[in-house]
Order: sequence, then C-alpha cells, then structure tokens
Amino acid sequence: MPEERQPTIGNLYTIEEQYEFHGGNQKAQAPMKDGRVVLVRVHQESNPNPDAPLIMDWRRRNSTKPRVMLQQGGIPFYIRRQEG
Repeated sequence: MPEERQPTIGNLYTIEEQYEFHGGNQKAQAPMKDGRVVLVRVHQESNPNPDAPLIMDWRRRNSTKPRVMLQQGGIPFYIRRQEG
C-alpha cells in the first residue's frame, strides 16, 4: 500500500493537491468536511485584514465556521498566490 502524501510547510501546492490532502470544497476559503473546517485559504494581496493569519476577521453572518475552528485547534493554512 503506497504511503499517504502529506503537505510540507513552505512548499507550494495547487488547489487540487490541497483537496487531495484535506478534502472539502475546492473553491471555498474555509471548506468543511464532516462538520470540520479542513483548511483555510487567504489571498494575501487582497486580504483586507493585515493581521491574518494571526487574527481572522470573519464577516459572514450566522456562520458556524469560526466556532468550529476554535474547537478544532490547528488547521492547515494556505496563502493563495494566483487565481485558479
């Protein structure tokens, strides 16, 4: 059985590779799977919050994602370098 590949901090990965590692929706900034947020993606250049990822400013009303993320502990974080 082949060994499962895992992401390495500092490497660049396509959205398809991120999906293979973590699952969830390939287009979402914070995709969920089985009630958990599987990763967080931000656009560094267009991010209105200069403190990200240390402080995430969640602007969607009634979203359960911030509470879920707090309960999970560490979550993989990706900076989007280009559209795709």
